[in-house]
Amino acid sequence: MMTDIFNNPAKPFYRFGDIMLLQKIETKKWIDFICNGFANTGKQIDEKTAGMVPSLMKNHSWYVQQLAHYIWNLTDTKATITEVNTALKELINANSPLYQKETESISHTQLNLLKAVVKGETQFTSTAVMQKHALGTPRNVSKNKTILINSDIIHEINSVFEFVDPAFELWFKKQYFNQSYTVL
Repeated sequence: MMTDIFNNPAKPFYRFGDIMLLQKIETKKWIDFICNGFANTGKQIDEKTAGMVPSLMKNHSWYVQQLAHYIWNLTDTKATITEVNTALKELINANSPLYQKETESISHTQLNLLKAVVKGETQFTSTAVMQKHALGTPRNVSKNKTILINSDIIHEINSVFEFVDPAFELWFKKQYFNQSYTVL
C-alpha cells in the first residue's frame, strides 16, 4: 500500500521521496524492549515470556507492541504464560470482526489459496496443489495471488507466502483448521 502511494503517478505523493524498506526488528531487541518497558513501570516479565510476544507475532511491529500492551494491562506484578494466553485471546477477539469481514469479502478460491498458504504450500500452480486445495486454473491462482497481495492479506518473503497480519493468521488457523493459538 505504501509503495503504491509513492510509486503510482495518480497518487498525490508520487516520487515524493526515496523509498526505504525497513526490515523487521530482531527478536532479541524486542525482548529487551518489552522487558525494559515492563520494568520501567514497576512490572516484571522474564525474557522467555517476553520472547513469546515477537515469536507469536512474527516480529510484526504493530502486533508485537499491541500484544505486549495487552499483556502489560493484564499484569499486576509479573507477567506469566497465563497473561500471554489471555492477552492473545483478547487481541484476536478484538480483531475478529475485521477478520470475519475479510474472509467474507473474498472468493472461495481466494479462501482456498489462503488455506494453502497456511498449509505451507509454495507451488500453487502445480497440478497436485491446485487439485488438493481446489484453487482452479493456473491463471486463476495467479489472479487470486495478486488480489490477495494487493489487498495486503498475504505477501511473499524469500519465495514463501505468508499472512501480512500474524494475528489474522492465528485466527484463520483456528477458524478453518481448529488449531489452538494458546501458548503452552
